[in-house]
Amino acid sequence: MTRMQLTGVAVIFLVVVISACSNPHKRAAKASASVDEKKAMILDDYRKCMRKYPDDARQCESYRKALDSL
Repeated sequence: MTRMQLTGVAVIFLVVVISACSNPHKRAAKASASVDEKKAMILDDYRKCMRKYPDDARQCESYRKALDSL
C-alpha cells in the first residue's frame, strides 16, 4: 500500500472509532430526555388530580409515588 492509501485507511478507522464511542453518550442523553418527558407527564397528571381533589391528597398518591420513583 502506498502512503496515501495508508493515510486514508487510518482516517476512516479513526472516524469509525470516534463515532462508535459517541453512541453510548447519545443513548444516555436520549434516555434522560425520555425520563424527563415521563416526569413532566406524570407531574401534569398529578396537578390535574390535585385540582380535582383539593381536599383529599390520598386520591393522587399514586402520581406522587410515580414521580418519586423516577
